[in-house]
Amino acid sequence: MVTERTFDQLVKVALLGTERDGDAPTNGRDAETHLLDEAAIAIVTRRAGRLPDDAEAPKPEICAPEDQPRIGARAIEHGTTFLFEPKHRELLVEWLDGVAAVDKCVPPRLIPPLLEAGRHHPKLAERVRCVIGERGRWLAKHNEAWRYALEGAAAVDPSGFGEATSEERIRMIPAWRAAEPAAARQAIEAAFAEEKARARTEFVEALHTGLSMDDEPFLEACLDDRSKEVRRAAAKLLGRLPESRRAARMIERARRFVSASSEGWEVTLPTEVDDAMLRDGILQSDASADGYHWCLTQILGATPPTAFEAGGASVEALVGGVLKSVQRNLLGPGLAGAAQAYGAHDWVEALIFEKVEDDGALWSALPADRREALFLRVLARATSHVSLHRALFHLPKVDGPWGPEFSTRVLHAMQKLTSSEERLGEFPAFAVLRDAGRKLSPSSLPQVTKLVAHTPDQSYWKKSLTDCLELLERRATMVAALQEE
Repeated sequence: MVTERTFDQLVKVALLGTERDGDAPTNGRDAETHLLDEAAIAIVTRRAGRLPDDAEAPKPEICAPEDQPRIGARAIEHGTTFLFEPKHRELLVEWLDGVAAVDKCVPPRLIPPLLEAGRHHPKLAERVRCVIGERGRWLAKHNEAWRYALEGAAAVDPSGFGEATSEERIRMIPAWRAAEPAAARQAIEAAFAEEKARARTEFVEALHTGLSMDDEPFLEACLDDRSKEVRRAAAKLLGRLPESRRAARMIERARRFVSASSEGWEVTLPTEVDDAMLRDGILQSDASADGYHWCLTQILGATPPTAFEAGGASVEALVGGVLKSVQRNLLGPGLAGAAQAYGAHDWVEALIFEKVEDDGALWSALPADRREALFLRVLARATSHVSLHRALFHLPKVDGPWGPEFSTRVLHAMQKLTSSEERLGEFPAFAVLRDAGRKLSPSSLPQVTKLVAHTPDQSYWKKSLTDCLELLERRATMVAALQEE
C-alpha cells in the first residue's frame, strides 16, 4: 500500500470526518482503518525524510576510505559537551579549530549534528568543513542542506537551476556564489523577472556573498524594481560598494548638507525628499524637522566616510570635529553606520575611541587584530578604578581565543580591578571577568590560578575569578586532549 497524501492532508480528513473523504479508496476496508494505514505510512515517510528509492534506481557510490586519523576519546568527550550543552556552545569554535590544527577528523556519530550546526551558524560552517573527513563530505553530497560543507564547484550543482523551484534556487545560491559569483549572478538575472517579490528579495540578499563591483549594474537596476523590499535589499548592498553610482550620488548629497572640519561640522537639514532620494532608499518619516534629521542621518549612513577626508584633515581630527558640533547626535549614528557598511576601519576606531558612537556592531566591523589593538588603547587610557571598570566593559567585544601577550595585558587589568573592593553595581564586571576564562590563552592558567589563590574568600570578586579559572582549566584540558594520539 502507498499513499500520495501528505500527513497534514490526512490530519485534515481526521478532523473533518472520514465520511467526507469520498475520494479515498478503501480496498474493502472501512474508511477509518484505511485512514490509519495511510497515516502510519505517512509518519514513517516523514521520519525517514524522503520517499523510498525506486528499486531500479542506481545505488549511491560507497564512501571512500578515511585518509585522516580520528581524534581520541577524551577529545571526543569535550566536543560532545560543547556541541550538545548550550552553556558551553561558545567553546565549540575553539574545539573545531583545535581539531583542524592537529589535522584530524571527528568520529562518525558527531558528523550529522556538526553539519546541522554549521548549516545554521555561519561562524561554524568553514570550521565544520575542515573536520568532517571523507564520510562527512560523502554525507554532504547526499543532502542539499549540507552541501555547504563541500569545496568549490562540488558545493553546488547548478545544472538544475532553470527547472528548480524558487525555494530550491534560494538554497542553491549561497554556495554557488561562494564558488562562482559571476555565474550565480547571471543565473539570478536570467530568472529574476519570473520570480515573485519574496524570491526576488532573497536573490538580491544572497549576493552579499562575494559582493563586488561586478554586481553593481544589476543592483542599480534593482532600485527600479516594483517591490519595495527588493529595492531596499539592493540599496543595502550598494551601501557596501564605495565606488557604486549610488555612493557617488550620496557623496554629492552629503556635501550639499554637511561641511566637515576638525573645528566642527556644519549641518543644513534637507527641505524635501525628492524622487531621486526615494529611489536610492532614503525614507522620510514626516515633513517635520525630526523627519529631515532622519533623512540626513540616512544620507550620511550611505556616504563613504572617506569622502569627508578631501580637506586633508586626519580621521581623528575630523571625528574630534564631530564632538564639537551642535548636531553631534545626528552625525554620530550616520557616520557609524557608514563606517561599518563600507569597512572604513580608521573611522570605526576613531568613533569608538573618541566615544562618539560605541556599540557591539561597530566593534564587530573590525578585524580581530585591530579590535585587540583598539581595546589596549582604551585600556591604557583608564587611569582610575571607575575608568578601568568602563574600559573592561568593552572586553566581551574582542573575540577570542586571545594570544599570550594580549592575555597578559588583560590579566594585569583584572588584577588591578580586583585589588579594590569598590563596588560599581551598575557595571556587569562579574560577567566580564568570568567570561574571560573562555578567551584567555591557556598559557595564562598559572597566572589565573595564582590570582584566585591570593584573592580572599570573602572578596567581592572571588566567585567571578573562580568561574574564570574553571573555564580556563576546561579549555586547557581540551587542548591537551587534542594533542593525544
